[in-house]
Order: sequence, then C-alpha cells, then structure tokens
Amino acid sequence: MQSAARRRVTNLIPLLAYLPFLAWSLIGAGWTLWHHPFSRWFAGVYLLFVIHSLVFRRTLGGTVLVMTGLAGCQMTAAFALHTWLGLPIWTVPVFLVFATALLIMARVRTASARTSPY
Repeated sequence: MQSAARRRVTNLIPLLAYLPFLAWSLIGAGWTLWHHPFSRWFAGVYLLFVIHSLVFRRTLGGTVLVMTGLAGCQMTAAFALHTWLGLPIWTVPVFLVFATALLIMARVRTASARTSPY
C-alpha cells in the first residue's frame, strides 16, 4: 500500500506535466482570437453554452464546461503553432494529442484523488 504523501506526489505529476501545455494553450488561443476573427465564433458558441448552463442550472456540469473550454483553447493554440510560429504542420496534431492526453490524465487523477478513501 502506498503512503498518502507518495500518492499526492504521484497525482501531481500529470498536472505539472500539463502546465506548459496549459500556458501555451492560453497564449496561443489569445493570439488566435486576436488575429483571426473567425475563431471568435467558436468563443461565442462556447459562451452560449456557459450562459445556458448558468441560466438553467441543470444542463452541463462545471467540470464539463471547464474541460470543453480548455480543449477549445488547445485547438486554437494548435492552429497558432502553424500560423503564428510557422512550425511544420505535423506539430499541430502532435501538440493536440499530447495536450489532450495530459488534460484527461490530470482530470482523472484529480477525480480519483478526491474520491479515494486513503
């Protein structure tokens, strides 16, 4: 059986690995929203989901909205890798796959740590 301190450290590893992806996702999404007006439509649709959830209270959970928002930031940041930084097109799916996998791992670890009796 693992000690509680070791489990906490193990649960932090995916989160710490995800932080650089999160930082680039926010920076890249901001750049894309500023320089490409078509991406504002995606932000508008997301805001409609948020407003709908706040008004009717029982539609989507807060975790679903946050995860969807982060995934949207990751998609627009992946687009910015190619258009802003001029990196090869293969970096877009690589970034998207790794960022999404780490996001899911961090979320699952956080949820399992919250429900674990130890």
